[in-house]
Amino acid sequence: MVYRTWRVGPRARWRSLLVGVFVSAWLLAAGSGAAGATPAASLVSGTPLAPAAAAAQLSLPAPTGPRPIGVRSGFLADASRIDPATGKPRTLPIRVWYPARHAAAGRPAPYFSAPVQRAVEQELGVPTGTFDVDTHASTDAPMRRHLKGVILVSAGLGEPVALQTSQVIELASRGWVLVTFDHPHDTFVVEQPDGTLIFSDLEPSLPAIEAAFEQRVLDVGVVLRQLATLLPRRQSAVPVGMFGFSIGGAAAAESLLRYPRLQAGVDLDGSPFGRVVHEGLDEPFGIMLGRRPLEQDPSLSLLISRLRGPHPFEQLDIEHHGFTDFVVLNPAATLADPALGALLEANFATGVDSLAAGTAALSAQRRFLTRFMRRYLRACHDNHARARRGAVPLPDRLRAPREVPAERRSRCGGDLNPGARSIR
Repeated sequence: MVYRTWRVGPRARWRSLLVGVFVSAWLLAAGSGAAGATPAASLVSGTPLAPAAAAAQLSLPAPTGPRPIGVRSGFLADASRIDPATGKPRTLPIRVWYPARHAAAGRPAPYFSAPVQRAVEQELGVPTGTFDVDTHASTDAPMRRHLKGVILVSAGLGEPVALQTSQVIELASRGWVLVTFDHPHDTFVVEQPDGTLIFSDLEPSLPAIEAAFEQRVLDVGVVLRQLATLLPRRQSAVPVGMFGFSIGGAAAAESLLRYPRLQAGVDLDGSPFGRVVHEGLDEPFGIMLGRRPLEQDPSLSLLISRLRGPHPFEQLDIEHHGFTDFVVLNPAATLADPALGALLEANFATGVDSLAAGTAALSAQRRFLTRFMRRYLRACHDNHARARRGAVPLPDRLRAPREVPAERRSRCGGDLNPGARSIR
């Protein structure tokens, strides 16, 4: 395979944000109080494949649950924040993945939207069609009536949430609804309702990362407040949880502290920061870690020491991006085209040396997430009791509470007295 020298373009800055070492090493150093911490060097090789190269046919392992999967796409706007790029309310592209009534009831759901896929493939320098990946889901298929719960998903710094699809479809096939969303100005490229593409303009500095992190947590609140529009007539009694990768996992922890509607969460190889590191959590919070030793992450160690609820922990022998779809895409690409596989692994290190090893690592993640959500993300007994008595269910459009005393919080992610909540 022929390579050419990569010429840094005006948007090349995003690539440094896509590399796990940036998050796991630099944010780790900053979070542990390294006053002069500087970003780790990007691992992006700068040598994309020649344009004439044919795209390898990449695929994700099929989900193992019994249900077919449907996907609906849309946008959620937050009128309280104006996006400087558009002059309009900050708008999040969202996808809702859910158990469908029937298999193959609609068009195959794409991995990326067409404009985002073109932008990603061009920026990485991979052949057109590289990310024509089967999601094992159908667009706009009818949703099943019975749902186990809702799970929000946030990806790594600069990364499209589509890179967590392998985990998402597994949970959807087992009865949960997954709401995935990207973050404007943080995610490499974010599509808007009118087709505008907003590229990441995040500066590699601790203040900029902290500001972007706060916007992520606020984005979670936007999704929680608008669940009723995403799941009409189904949202009132279902429990809500969250998982995230890298800084998305950190956002899951902080959001669990701030939003009583969230009942449980999982962090996939993320270094936490924010209030939650010092205040801890009462709710169940699972943690999966890669190869880096726990003692090298003081923030995570501190958080674990302050987790008062169940907190299952599992460590895998993989690198940071082994918690994304690249854990199977990279070795699959290597089998089809060794040069493409090497390029992807250089950009998104997973640490797996074969497709069998990548599949095993993904299976462990799917198993951890499924068992955790099955055990801890359950319908609230109090909610069902209220419904049987004909009482009004807990409201969905909730403001993020600034302070919620522990004695007023229930294990179901809400206040014991629903009337104490602020309703918009």
